[in-house]
Amino acid sequence: HEAELEVRSTYPAAISRLLGALARDQIVLDLGSGERQTDDPRVLLADLRFTPRVDLVSDAHVLPLRDASVDLVLAGAVFEHLRDPFAAAREIWRVLKPGGQVVADCSFVFPFHGYPASYFHASGEGLK
Repeated sequence: HEAELEVRSTYPAAISRLLGALARDQIVLDLGSGERQTDDPRVLLADLRFTPRVDLVSDAHVLPLRDASVDLVLAGAVFEHLRDPFAAAREIWRVLKPGGQVVADCSFVFPFHGYPASYFHASGEGLK
């Protein structure tokens, strides 16, 4: 990677509202969190590489979490970097509690950004 990843200490407003609506005992998996920094104890920061801010080093294709253990999964700009986004989606579904939510996006028409690689770009229909 050409440069260090930027440390992000806030979520976009829509995500902040979602987090604000969660109960204290609900668990959030921020998949592909990168250099995110948060003091919210409900948020589990997960990424492929270890950094001082990551709670869980994990591959999105095989999450080391129990079935139905997460209330909300955040996956911002993650799916385009996965070799098999469909396998990762199945893993997210497996760890998501019944009634849980997923907030995910994926670049569609976007310049190459290959950290760690760029494999899959999808339209809204592709993500569905």
